[in-house]
Amino acid sequence: FGALDGLANDASGWLTDRGEANATKGDTDNTAVKAEKNGVEVEVNTAHHILVNANVSAYTHSSISGLGGANLKDLIMSLTGTTISRKSGSTSSTDTGIDVITKPATVSLRDIFEESDTGSIRVMKCESTDPNCLNPIEQTISSRGLKYIFDDIAEKLVAKIDKRLNVAQTADEIALQSIADLNATELVSALKSPRLAAKTLSLTAQEAVAQQIITVLQEVLHNIKSNSSVGVSLKGAVAKPYIESLDKLNDDLDKMRYKIGEDLKLVATPYAVTQAMK
Repeated sequence: FGALDGLANDASGWLTDRGEANATKGDTDNTAVKAEKNGVEVEVNTAHHILVNANVSAYTHSSISGLGGANLKDLIMSLTGTTISRKSGSTSSTDTGIDVITKPATVSLRDIFEESDTGSIRVMKCESTDPNCLNPIEQTISSRGLKYIFDDIAEKLVAKIDKRLNVAQTADEIALQSIADLNATELVSALKSPRLAAKTLSLTAQEAVAQQIITVLQEVLHNIKSNSSVGVSLKGAVAKPYIESLDKLNDDLDKMRYKIGEDLKLVATPYAVTQAMK
């Protein structure tokens, strides 16, 4: 996201301005030292700080246990990237005494919904010993993409139903139907085609996941723009470019959701049947 460049520049300028503005006349200490004297916090992970104050970790999904809490916050941070400012330890008056580090996005929407080129995704995680997430770690997770995961589950479930196998549904098969808000047995009966039923179930679930993340992002953006708990100075200077990153992610998700919806209509011609079942 191009906004990250501006985010780093704004963060550096904000920290310098705040340090200077709070400095006593004639004080030649650098920005970090001045800020510490005046109780100004200069160490911050922008994405983590803003998302925590927007209460992202409070969101949960009834059918997708992993889409909520700290996992959701870390996923959004990984999709947008972040800027981190840390004290460098320098007390020299010739520099700010602050290191500003830009961490680009580690995962894309394509990686999550379709498939990553490596068969795995990297997600930034905040460790419990690092409450301000100044040193996020990157965790590699094997992932085939929701498209392939959901397709596989749907095909196995529909095959059981079509062949009238006396086999109990797995937890994944039950969860997929819950995410899609569809009953696979009724879907097979309505569409008269196991292939179309499986594809419809998978695509509907994918669309639901995209919509859920969009809903969360819209609430987050509203909270950031209206909630003073984000902090006046951080909200005014550093938050602005990060909001731009979240806005872009929201737009990209909406395009992804639309594409999935169009694929759903093409795959299942009697699309109205599935809508009537809801």
